[in-house]
Amino acid sequence: MNILILAEDLRISGTSEGIVSRSFIFKLREVYPHAIISVVHFNWSSEYDYLELLPVNNFKTIQIQQVGYRIASRPLIKVIRKLLALDLNDYLLIRQFNRFLLKINESQYDLIFARSAGLKYYLHRSLLNHPKLLSKSALNFHDPYPVYFSPGHSSNIKKADLKQLTKMIKIVNNAAFVFAPSSRLAENLSFLYGSKKEIYTIPHQFHIKSLPPLHDENAFHSDSLKKDEIRIVYHGAVQLNQNISILIDSFLNILRKRQFTSKIILSLRLKGNQANQLKTKYDKYKEIEFLSVVESAYSFYEQKYNSDICIILDTCGWNSEILVGKAPMLAELNKPVLALTPRVSELRKIIDDDRYLALCSSEDEIQLKLSGLINSVILKEKLPPPFGRYFSKEEFFNAINVLQTP
Repeated sequence: MNILILAEDLRISGTSEGIVSRSFIFKLREVYPHAIISVVHFNWSSEYDYLELLPVNNFKTIQIQQVGYRIASRPLIKVIRKLLALDLNDYLLIRQFNRFLLKINESQYDLIFARSAGLKYYLHRSLLNHPKLLSKSALNFHDPYPVYFSPGHSSNIKKADLKQLTKMIKIVNNAAFVFAPSSRLAENLSFLYGSKKEIYTIPHQFHIKSLPPLHDENAFHSDSLKKDEIRIVYHGAVQLNQNISILIDSFLNILRKRQFTSKIILSLRLKGNQANQLKTKYDKYKEIEFLSVVESAYSFYEQKYNSDICIILDTCGWNSEILVGKAPMLAELNKPVLALTPRVSELRKIIDDDRYLALCSSEDEIQLKLSGLINSVILKEKLPPPFGRYFSKEEFFNAINVLQTP
Protein backbone atom coordinates (compact mmCIF):
# COMPACT_ATOMS: atom_id res chain seq x y z
CA MET A 1 0.00 0.00 0.00
CA ASN A 2 1.23 3.50 -0.89
CA ILE A 3 0.17 6.35 1.39
CA LEU A 4 0.79 10.07 0.92
CA ILE A 5 0.47 12.58 3.75
CA LEU A 6 0.37 16.30 2.96
CA ALA A 7 1.04 18.30 6.14
CA GLU A 8 1.48 21.97 7.03
CA ASP A 9 2.64 21.66 10.64
CA LEU A 10 5.08 19.07 11.99
CA ARG A 11 6.69 21.22 14.68
CA ILE A 12 7.63 19.93 18.12
CA SER A 13 6.74 23.26 19.73
CA GLY A 14 4.19 25.99 19.20
CA THR A 15 0.59 24.90 18.77
CA SER A 16 -0.51 21.33 19.43
CA GLU A 17 -1.18 20.69 15.71
CA GLY A 18 2.46 19.83 15.07
CA ILE A 19 2.50 17.13 17.75
CA VAL A 20 -0.87 15.62 16.78
CA SER A 21 0.13 15.52 13.08
CA ARG A 22 3.44 13.84 13.94
CA SER A 23 1.57 11.40 16.19
CA PHE A 24 -0.92 10.70 13.39
CA ILE A 25 1.99 9.58 11.20
CA PHE A 26 3.34 7.27 13.94
CA LYS A 27 -0.10 5.77 14.56
CA LEU A 28 -0.64 5.34 10.81
CA ARG A 29 2.62 3.41 10.63
CA GLU A 30 1.27 1.08 13.31
CA VAL A 31 -1.94 0.55 11.32
CA TYR A 32 -0.02 -0.13 8.10
CA PRO A 33 3.41 -1.44 9.17
CA HIS A 34 4.38 -2.56 5.65
CA ALA A 35 3.04 0.43 3.71
CA ILE A 36 5.18 2.85 1.73
CA ILE A 37 4.46 6.14 3.50
CA SER A 38 5.51 9.41 1.85
CA VAL A 39 5.21 12.85 3.48
CA VAL A 40 5.21 16.27 1.85
CA HIS A 41 5.77 18.98 4.44
CA PHE A 42 4.67 22.50 3.51
CA ASN A 43 6.92 24.21 6.01
CA TRP A 44 6.31 27.74 7.35
CA SER A 45 9.08 27.56 9.96
CA SER A 46 12.88 27.66 9.93
CA GLU A 47 13.23 25.76 13.22
CA TYR A 48 14.83 22.34 13.58
CA ASP A 49 12.04 19.88 14.33
CA TYR A 50 13.59 16.39 14.36
CA LEU A 51 11.77 15.40 11.18
CA GLU A 52 14.15 12.47 10.76
CA LEU A 53 12.32 10.74 13.64
CA LEU A 54 9.19 10.26 11.54
CA PRO A 55 8.67 6.61 10.47
CA VAL A 56 8.27 7.29 6.75
CA ASN A 57 9.85 5.99 3.57
CA ASN A 58 10.00 9.28 1.69
CA PHE A 59 10.03 12.86 2.96
CA LYS A 60 10.06 16.16 1.07
CA THR A 61 9.96 19.69 2.48
CA ILE A 62 8.45 22.57 0.51
CA GLN A 63 9.48 25.82 2.15
CA ILE A 64 6.64 28.35 2.09
CA GLN A 65 7.87 31.91 1.68
CA GLN A 66 5.90 34.64 3.41
CA VAL A 67 4.95 37.36 0.94
CA GLY A 68 4.42 41.06 1.52
CA TYR A 69 3.66 44.27 -0.24
CA ARG A 70 5.62 47.42 -0.85
CA ILE A 71 4.11 50.50 0.81
CA ALA A 72 3.42 52.03 -2.62
CA SER A 73 1.19 49.12 -3.55
CA ARG A 74 -1.08 49.24 -0.50
CA PRO A 75 -3.78 51.51 -2.02
CA LEU A 76 -4.07 49.14 -4.99
CA ILE A 77 -4.27 46.15 -2.64
CA LYS A 78 -7.19 47.77 -0.80
CA VAL A 79 -9.04 48.38 -4.08
CA ILE A 80 -8.53 44.74 -5.17
CA ARG A 81 -9.71 43.44 -1.81
CA LYS A 82 -12.82 45.62 -1.81
CA LEU A 83 -13.91 45.17 -5.44
CA LEU A 84 -12.98 41.52 -5.95
CA ALA A 85 -13.16 40.26 -2.35
CA LEU A 86 -9.63 38.99 -3.03
CA ASP A 87 -6.74 39.00 -0.59
CA LEU A 88 -3.67 39.23 -2.84
CA ASN A 89 -1.35 37.95 -0.10
CA ASP A 90 -3.64 34.96 0.28
CA TYR A 91 -3.65 34.38 -3.48
CA LEU A 92 0.15 34.46 -3.74
CA LEU A 93 0.57 31.98 -0.89
CA ILE A 94 -1.83 29.51 -2.46
CA ARG A 95 0.13 29.78 -5.72
CA GLN A 96 3.15 28.39 -3.86
CA PHE A 97 1.13 25.31 -2.83
CA ASN A 98 -0.23 24.94 -6.36
CA ARG A 99 3.20 24.83 -7.96
CA PHE A 100 4.10 21.70 -6.04
CA LEU A 101 0.68 20.00 -6.00
CA LEU A 102 0.78 20.04 -9.82
CA LYS A 103 3.71 17.60 -9.63
CA ILE A 104 1.86 14.92 -7.65
CA ASN A 105 0.58 11.89 -9.54
CA GLU A 106 -2.37 10.86 -7.37
CA SER A 107 -2.71 7.50 -9.18
CA GLN A 108 0.45 6.29 -7.38
CA TYR A 109 -1.25 6.33 -3.98
CA ASP A 110 -3.93 4.21 -2.34
CA LEU A 111 -4.60 6.71 0.48
CA ILE A 112 -3.88 10.45 0.60
CA PHE A 113 -4.28 12.46 3.81
CA ALA A 114 -4.26 16.27 3.85
CA ARG A 115 -3.57 17.91 7.22
CA SER A 116 -3.83 21.67 7.05
CA ALA A 117 -2.87 23.98 9.93
CA GLY A 118 -3.89 27.32 11.37
CA LEU A 119 -7.17 29.00 10.46
CA LYS A 120 -6.48 29.75 6.78
CA TYR A 121 -6.51 26.17 5.39
CA TYR A 122 -4.12 27.00 2.55
CA LEU A 123 -3.51 23.34 1.73
CA HIS A 124 -7.19 22.39 1.50
CA ARG A 125 -8.04 25.48 -0.52
CA SER A 126 -5.18 24.80 -2.92
CA LEU A 127 -6.58 21.33 -3.63
CA LEU A 128 -9.59 22.94 -5.30
CA ASN A 129 -7.29 23.64 -8.26
CA HIS A 130 -6.34 19.95 -8.48
CA PRO A 131 -9.61 18.02 -8.81
CA LYS A 132 -8.07 14.57 -9.38
CA LEU A 133 -5.84 14.89 -6.33
CA LEU A 134 -8.74 16.27 -4.27
CA SER A 135 -10.97 13.35 -5.27
CA LYS A 136 -8.49 10.91 -3.67
CA SER A 137 -7.72 12.97 -0.55
CA ALA A 138 -8.99 12.62 3.01
CA LEU A 139 -9.15 16.12 4.50
CA ASN A 140 -8.69 16.84 8.20
CA PHE A 141 -10.55 19.83 9.70
CA HIS A 142 -9.53 21.01 13.18
CA ASP A 143 -11.75 24.17 13.12
CA PRO A 144 -14.50 25.57 10.91
CA TYR A 145 -13.50 27.64 7.90
CA PRO A 146 -13.92 30.56 7.36
CA VAL A 147 -13.00 31.64 10.90
CA TYR A 148 -16.23 33.69 11.15
CA PHE A 149 -18.06 30.40 11.84
CA SER A 150 -15.82 29.44 14.77
CA PRO A 151 -17.43 29.74 18.24
CA GLY A 152 -16.22 32.87 19.97
CA HIS A 153 -15.53 34.77 16.75
CA SER A 154 -17.04 38.25 17.14
CA SER A 155 -16.43 40.30 13.96
CA ASN A 156 -19.08 40.86 11.28
CA ILE A 157 -19.32 38.54 8.31
CA LYS A 158 -17.65 39.87 5.15
CA LYS A 159 -18.22 39.31 1.46
CA ALA A 160 -14.91 37.43 1.33
CA ASP A 161 -16.14 35.01 4.03
CA LEU A 162 -19.15 34.02 1.93
CA LYS A 163 -16.97 33.61 -1.14
CA GLN A 164 -14.56 31.35 0.74
CA LEU A 165 -17.43 29.37 2.29
CA THR A 166 -18.78 28.64 -1.21
CA LYS A 167 -15.37 27.36 -2.28
CA MET A 168 -14.97 25.21 0.82
CA ILE A 169 -18.38 23.62 0.24
CA LYS A 170 -17.14 22.55 -3.20
CA ILE A 171 -13.88 21.25 -1.73
CA VAL A 172 -15.65 19.18 0.92
CA ASN A 173 -18.14 17.68 -1.49
CA ASN A 174 -15.43 16.68 -3.97
CA ALA A 175 -12.94 15.21 -1.49
CA ALA A 176 -12.68 11.45 -1.06
CA PHE A 177 -13.26 11.72 2.70
CA VAL A 178 -13.52 14.42 5.32
CA PHE A 179 -12.79 13.92 9.01
CA ALA A 180 -12.48 15.98 12.18
CA PRO A 181 -10.98 15.25 15.62
CA SER A 182 -14.30 15.87 17.37
CA SER A 183 -17.72 14.35 16.74
CA ARG A 184 -19.39 17.67 17.57
CA LEU A 185 -17.19 19.47 15.05
CA ALA A 186 -17.92 16.79 12.45
CA GLU A 187 -21.66 17.30 12.94
CA ASN A 188 -21.38 21.09 12.74
CA LEU A 189 -19.18 20.96 9.64
CA SER A 190 -21.63 18.61 7.97
CA PHE A 191 -24.36 21.22 8.48
CA LEU A 192 -22.14 24.21 7.59
CA TYR A 193 -20.96 22.70 4.30
CA GLY A 194 -24.18 20.89 3.43
CA SER A 195 -22.07 17.78 3.04
CA LYS A 196 -23.45 15.07 0.79
CA LYS A 197 -21.25 12.50 2.54
CA GLU A 198 -20.53 11.55 6.13
CA ILE A 199 -17.86 13.57 7.91
CA TYR A 200 -15.97 11.08 10.05
CA THR A 201 -14.45 11.47 13.50
CA ILE A 202 -10.77 10.57 13.96
CA PRO A 203 -9.64 12.02 17.32
CA HIS A 204 -6.32 13.78 17.85
CA GLN A 205 -3.59 11.29 18.67
CA PHE A 206 -0.46 11.33 20.81
CA HIS A 207 2.55 9.07 20.36
CA ILE A 208 5.55 9.42 22.65
CA LYS A 209 7.93 8.78 19.74
CA SER A 210 6.68 11.95 18.05
CA LEU A 211 8.73 13.88 20.64
CA PRO A 212 12.52 14.09 20.53
CA PRO A 213 14.13 11.85 23.15
CA LEU A 214 15.43 13.42 26.35
CA HIS A 215 19.09 12.99 27.18
CA ASP A 216 18.35 12.18 30.82
CA GLU A 217 14.84 11.09 31.71
CA ASN A 218 16.09 10.12 35.19
CA ALA A 219 16.39 13.82 36.04
CA PHE A 220 12.67 13.81 36.79
CA HIS A 221 13.09 11.23 39.53
CA SER A 222 14.90 13.73 41.74
CA ASP A 223 13.82 15.16 45.08
CA SER A 224 12.24 18.15 43.36
CA LEU A 225 8.86 16.55 44.01
CA LYS A 226 8.51 16.12 47.76
CA LYS A 227 6.47 13.19 48.95
CA ASP A 228 4.20 15.40 51.04
CA GLU A 229 3.29 17.70 48.11
CA ILE A 230 0.31 17.50 45.77
CA ARG A 231 0.93 19.23 42.45
CA ILE A 232 -1.85 20.53 40.23
CA VAL A 233 -0.35 21.25 36.83
CA TYR A 234 -1.26 23.20 33.72
CA HIS A 235 1.15 23.54 30.79
CA GLY A 236 0.08 25.38 27.68
CA ALA A 237 -1.25 28.48 26.04
CA VAL A 238 -3.99 30.67 27.44
CA GLN A 239 -5.99 31.38 24.31
CA LEU A 240 -9.17 33.19 23.39
CA ASN A 241 -12.09 32.24 25.64
CA GLN A 242 -9.99 30.05 27.93
CA ASN A 243 -10.50 31.06 31.56
CA ILE A 244 -7.54 30.26 33.78
CA SER A 245 -8.09 33.09 36.29
CA ILE A 246 -11.17 31.31 37.59
CA LEU A 247 -9.06 28.20 38.18
CA ILE A 248 -6.44 30.16 40.14
CA ASP A 249 -9.06 31.99 42.21
CA SER A 250 -10.86 28.71 42.93
CA PHE A 251 -7.60 27.11 44.01
CA LEU A 252 -6.81 29.97 46.41
CA ASN A 253 -10.32 29.84 47.87
CA ILE A 254 -9.96 26.10 48.49
CA LEU A 255 -6.78 26.72 50.47
CA ARG A 256 -8.46 29.50 52.48
CA LYS A 257 -11.41 27.30 53.40
CA ARG A 258 -9.71 23.98 54.09
CA GLN A 259 -6.65 22.53 55.75
CA PHE A 260 -5.02 19.65 53.92
CA THR A 261 -2.55 17.17 55.35
CA SER A 262 -0.28 17.72 52.32
CA LYS A 263 1.14 20.88 50.80
CA ILE A 264 -0.79 21.79 47.65
CA ILE A 265 1.00 23.52 44.75
CA LEU A 266 -0.52 24.95 41.58
CA SER A 267 2.23 24.75 38.95
CA LEU A 268 1.77 26.76 35.74
CA ARG A 269 3.83 26.88 32.54
CA LEU A 270 1.92 29.43 30.49
CA LYS A 271 2.23 30.68 26.93
CA GLY A 272 0.39 33.62 25.43
CA ASN A 273 -0.19 37.30 26.00
CA GLN A 274 -1.86 36.78 29.39
CA ALA A 275 1.07 34.94 30.96
CA ASN A 276 2.92 38.00 32.26
CA GLN A 277 -0.28 39.64 33.50
CA LEU A 278 -1.24 36.53 35.45
CA LYS A 279 2.21 36.23 36.94
CA THR A 280 2.12 39.87 38.08
CA LYS A 281 -1.29 39.35 39.69
CA TYR A 282 -0.69 36.01 41.43
CA ASP A 283 3.06 35.70 41.91
CA LYS A 284 2.79 36.84 45.55
CA TYR A 285 1.14 33.54 46.54
CA LYS A 286 3.71 30.94 47.61
CA GLU A 287 1.32 28.09 46.69
CA ILE A 288 1.43 29.13 43.02
CA GLU A 289 4.53 28.68 40.90
CA PHE A 290 5.00 30.20 37.46
CA LEU A 291 7.55 28.33 35.38
CA SER A 292 9.13 29.26 32.07
CA VAL A 293 8.01 27.65 28.82
CA VAL A 294 9.94 24.51 27.84
CA GLU A 295 9.98 22.25 24.80
CA SER A 296 7.20 19.70 24.41
CA ALA A 297 9.27 16.64 25.38
CA TYR A 298 10.38 18.19 28.66
CA SER A 299 6.81 19.30 29.38
CA PHE A 300 5.48 15.80 28.78
CA TYR A 301 7.96 14.11 31.11
CA GLU A 302 7.55 16.76 33.77
CA GLN A 303 3.80 16.18 33.81
CA LYS A 304 4.39 12.43 33.79
CA TYR A 305 6.64 12.41 36.84
CA ASN A 306 5.93 15.68 38.68
CA SER A 307 2.15 16.06 38.64
CA ASP A 308 -0.78 14.60 40.55
CA ILE A 309 -3.71 16.37 38.86
CA CYS A 310 -3.59 17.81 35.33
CA ILE A 311 -5.78 20.67 34.13
CA ILE A 312 -7.47 20.95 30.73
CA LEU A 313 -8.72 24.37 29.64
CA ASP A 314 -11.48 24.17 27.06
CA THR A 315 -12.94 27.10 25.14
CA CYS A 316 -15.31 28.70 27.64
CA GLY A 317 -18.31 29.88 25.66
CA TRP A 318 -21.79 28.40 25.73
CA ASN A 319 -20.44 25.35 23.90
CA SER A 320 -17.19 23.87 22.59
CA GLU A 321 -17.00 21.79 19.45
CA ILE A 322 -13.23 21.22 19.55
CA LEU A 323 -11.11 18.44 20.99
CA VAL A 324 -8.16 20.12 22.68
CA GLY A 325 -4.83 18.74 21.48
CA LYS A 326 -3.70 18.23 25.07
CA ALA A 327 -6.33 15.53 25.71
CA PRO A 328 -4.59 12.53 24.02
CA MET A 329 -1.28 13.42 25.67
CA LEU A 330 -2.88 13.47 29.13
CA ALA A 331 -4.63 10.20 28.30
CA GLU A 332 -1.15 8.72 27.82
CA LEU A 333 -0.20 9.85 31.35
CA ASN A 334 -3.28 8.18 32.83
CA LYS A 335 -3.51 10.71 35.68
CA PRO A 336 -6.57 12.44 37.17
CA VAL A 337 -7.62 15.48 35.16
CA LEU A 338 -9.94 18.38 35.76
CA ALA A 339 -11.41 19.69 32.51
CA LEU A 340 -12.84 23.21 32.68
CA THR A 341 -15.41 23.03 29.92
CA PRO A 342 -18.84 24.42 28.91
CA ARG A 343 -22.08 22.52 29.56
CA VAL A 344 -22.06 21.36 25.93
CA SER A 345 -18.68 20.14 24.72
CA GLU A 346 -16.74 17.29 23.12
CA LEU A 347 -14.91 16.67 26.40
CA ARG A 348 -18.22 15.92 28.12
CA LYS A 349 -18.92 13.29 25.46
CA ILE A 350 -15.63 11.44 25.89
CA ILE A 351 -15.06 11.80 29.67
CA ASP A 352 -17.74 9.71 31.34
CA ASP A 353 -16.71 10.34 34.98
CA ASP A 354 -18.25 13.52 36.37
CA ARG A 355 -15.41 13.93 38.89
CA TYR A 356 -13.16 15.06 36.04
CA LEU A 357 -15.52 17.75 34.69
CA ALA A 358 -16.26 21.28 35.95
CA LEU A 359 -18.25 24.07 34.38
CA CYS A 360 -15.65 26.54 33.17
CA SER A 361 -17.65 29.58 34.34
CA SER A 362 -18.59 28.29 37.82
CA GLU A 363 -16.08 28.94 40.60
CA ASP A 364 -18.23 26.95 43.05
CA GLU A 365 -18.21 23.84 40.87
CA ILE A 366 -14.49 24.14 40.15
CA GLN A 367 -13.80 24.33 43.89
CA LEU A 368 -16.02 21.32 44.56
CA LYS A 369 -14.46 19.12 41.86
CA LEU A 370 -10.88 20.20 42.53
CA SER A 371 -11.27 19.60 46.28
CA GLY A 372 -12.62 16.13 45.57
CA LEU A 373 -9.67 15.23 43.35
CA ILE A 374 -7.17 16.58 45.89
CA ASN A 375 -8.73 14.42 48.61
CA SER A 376 -8.66 11.38 46.33
CA VAL A 377 -4.94 11.89 45.70
CA ILE A 378 -4.19 12.39 49.39
CA LEU A 379 -6.12 9.22 50.28
CA LYS A 380 -4.36 7.37 47.42
CA GLU A 381 -7.67 6.29 45.91
CA LYS A 382 -7.45 4.33 42.66
CA LEU A 383 -9.21 6.51 40.10
CA PRO A 384 -10.38 5.27 36.67
CA PRO A 385 -8.67 6.51 33.48
CA PRO A 386 -10.35 9.81 32.54
CA PHE A 387 -10.65 8.91 28.84
CA GLY A 388 -11.18 5.17 29.06
CA ARG A 389 -10.13 3.49 25.79
CA TYR A 390 -11.01 6.48 23.62
CA PHE A 391 -7.44 7.19 22.50
CA SER A 392 -6.35 3.56 22.36
CA LYS A 393 -4.51 2.04 19.42
CA GLU A 394 -7.51 -0.20 18.69
CA GLU A 395 -9.93 2.74 18.46
CA PHE A 396 -7.58 4.54 16.07
CA PHE A 397 -7.32 1.41 13.92
CA ASN A 398 -11.11 1.21 13.74
CA ALA A 399 -11.44 4.88 12.78
CA ILE A 400 -8.76 4.72 10.06
CA ASN A 401 -10.04 1.47 8.60
CA VAL A 402 -13.40 3.11 7.89
CA LEU A 403 -11.64 5.12 5.19
CA GLN A 404 -11.52 2.94 2.09
CA THR A 405 -10.17 3.89 -1.32
CA PRO A 406 -13.11 5.32 -3.31
